[in-house]
Amino acid sequence: MLGVAVASPLLVATACSSSESEEQQDSDDQLREDVAAQEARLIAAYDATILKFPALTAQLTPFRDQHAEHKQALVPGESATPTVTAPDVPGTATAAVRALRRLEKSAAGDRIESCGKANAPELARSLSLIAASEAQHNAALKGSQ
Repeated sequence: MLGVAVASPLLVATACSSSESEEQQDSDDQLREDVAAQEARLIAAYDATILKFPALTAQLTPFRDQHAEHKQALVPGESATPTVTAPDVPGTATAAVRALRRLEKSAAGDRIESCGKANAPELARSLSLIAASEAQHNAALKGSQ
């Protein structure tokens, strides 16, 4: 009988720990999906801008491709092609690049916020690297105007 009394708290602790771990994993999976959806919106914005201003293709394609890599890293096996509606693109190339800069700045801030929501250290690290990349995109686009 003593063996059952000693084992019972361990079983309860294991069950709680397992449940908590599953909740954290589910939370991280949802966070990955949310960030991947945001990356898809950025890809769509770049695609729409490139379509409207083909002269910007060489300048914008590397940034667009990095967002596709971010999305693929977060949700491996998912198509790198976004399935979101393209946003409206401003009427001039300069205004279009400014709009992309605003999106990048917002995304970098969102990514930093996402880091605080991640349970797994490796996810937080990945999100911080994506945030740095998006901040760099904003700076690089500013320098090209």
